[in-house]
Amino acid sequence: MSAVQCVVYCYKVMTHLSQYFDVGVLMEEEIPQGLELIGKGVEQDICAKRIRFPMKRIVPASLLRLAIGYLFLCSLFLTVVQETTVINVFFDVLALQFVENVDDVVYGLCKRGFFGRVLRIATNNTHIIRCSSSNQGRAVRRWSKRLIRFVYFANILTLLAVLAYLSERQRMGQYRCESVSVNFGGAMWEDAHVLGEDKPRLLIYSHFNGFYVEDGSHDRRPRYVEMNKEDGDKFAGTTDGVCADGSKTCTVPAEIIYCEKIESWVLRHGKIRTSNNTDTPENECSWLLRSPETDSYDIIELAEEREWFVWRGLIETNYRVSIECNECNDNADCNYNGKCAHDSESDSDICVCDENHFGVACQFQQPCEVIRSEKDSTTTLTLLADPNDEEGTKFVESYGRPVYVIDNMSGKPFSLMRLTYPDDDDQYFDIQYSNTNDGAKNTVGEHKHYHPEFFADDDFFEVNNQTEAFQDLMKNYTFVLRYTGNRWYGQIEAPGFSGASFKEEEYHGFWNNAFSGIGDEDNRTLIISAPTADLVSPVGVDFYEMRRRNLDFETDIHDYDYSPYGVLILLVEYEGSGFFHCNKNDPATL
Repeated sequence: MSAVQCVVYCYKVMTHLSQYFDVGVLMEEEIPQGLELIGKGVEQDICAKRIRFPMKRIVPASLLRLAIGYLFLCSLFLTVVQETTVINVFFDVLALQFVENVDDVVYGLCKRGFFGRVLRIATNNTHIIRCSSSNQGRAVRRWSKRLIRFVYFANILTLLAVLAYLSERQRMGQYRCESVSVNFGGAMWEDAHVLGEDKPRLLIYSHFNGFYVEDGSHDRRPRYVEMNKEDGDKFAGTTDGVCADGSKTCTVPAEIIYCEKIESWVLRHGKIRTSNNTDTPENECSWLLRSPETDSYDIIELAEEREWFVWRGLIETNYRVSIECNECNDNADCNYNGKCAHDSESDSDICVCDENHFGVACQFQQPCEVIRSEKDSTTTLTLLADPNDEEGTKFVESYGRPVYVIDNMSGKPFSLMRLTYPDDDDQYFDIQYSNTNDGAKNTVGEHKHYHPEFFADDDFFEVNNQTEAFQDLMKNYTFVLRYTGNRWYGQIEAPGFSGASFKEEEYHGFWNNAFSGIGDEDNRTLIISAPTADLVSPVGVDFYEMRRRNLDFETDIHDYDYSPYGVLILLVEYEGSGFFHCNKNDPATL
């Protein structure tokens, strides 16, 4: 352990010790004094032969003093246990001591005549307690002192026991949210280093959005692990890259942990490195995203109040992330679209939505079952049914949004691309496609793809059509429209795509190469939407085709120095008009 780490550790130990010290030692004097007054009154009442104290005044006044004392202890306890620094503990105790001593200050001023003659005489009037020397008097005094000591130490032990109990419960995660929904925003890093891969990849942080559930601890803080994008269950993989089922490929989850080296919460992944060069040091804890320095356990509040740092080859500051609790306290947390109920499986309170809503907080209305293309109203996509969901949404979800499909497609899907159809004399790539004008299939020639000033080319098919596998796929395929954390991706998949196969795949936007910018694995993504986080479906969202999208096909004519998504061409004429619309009168069969 380094000297700095030792200082940090000792400081945190001192904070906990100060909490126990203040609760256990800095007890107030109101309770002992109240008990002592009652004891003296009883002694005088029993032993005094001439002068008897008015017990009807002594007992109520002493009980009020006891009440003040216990209120002070409760305030001290509740305040001290919530603090995380020694100086704050000190100031809290000092403030409580001041409030408790206000009456003594006023009493002293009255004795000096600051508030009039009557109060000065009353406060200076003395009463002498004459202790009895009889055996009976000594017995009363002895038992009175024993009672005071017993109550004093009983208070100490009770508060220390409750503090220890709460500390252990906190360590076990009982007083914090154990399941959170995370949105890492739209940041991208174009040179992410993935273990086992030769080339750097495009890291889109939103691909790691979704559910994170507490699983163990790291540096004495909870560790949150990324969950499945379909139903929120665990991925098959583990953080060390070993698949639980023994297979060679699986989805290894990311994790959010506390890194003591930089005293920050960080996002990291066991297979992603910030440096691939021995001369360049790795980020502490291999962080990809990190919070400001903090010792807080509450990452939800930290995300709301503070700006984070994101790694994009360099550190970008003033970056916002969103972390929200998946648990509820009442029906208001479910937007009154469901009920907050206890879930025995997770041992937490979650929202159970009504039949017209879904989502963690029942924030989404049931999506449109059938949507159509802006270009061709006869081209419709239907919700992908979930055969494994008997009580929930009945449809497959990806990153908390529905998945839409068109089955048994063949040829180039012009109805899902730009608004114009090819003219008879257009030079397109050498591929079979259905001519919507006469239904005949034609073979067309090669298009001028590499013109440096021409972005309206069709490089998705030009690139992919170089392989026999893609040519066979175009004879029969499924078009899938699904959410990836921040954007909707329209992708060409093999036939037979179903809810069961999606679940088994354990889909992940990054690890399934939804779009990586290199190689040919990501070229199944044909269209991509504008960023959207609030809409439940692709209805009303603008979509784009991508040009100059893949570095592997860079030529000497142009250098592909464009945005991470290449050149985006809007599919509709006006921004905001949306490319997909709801077919309300054509329900899908779920």
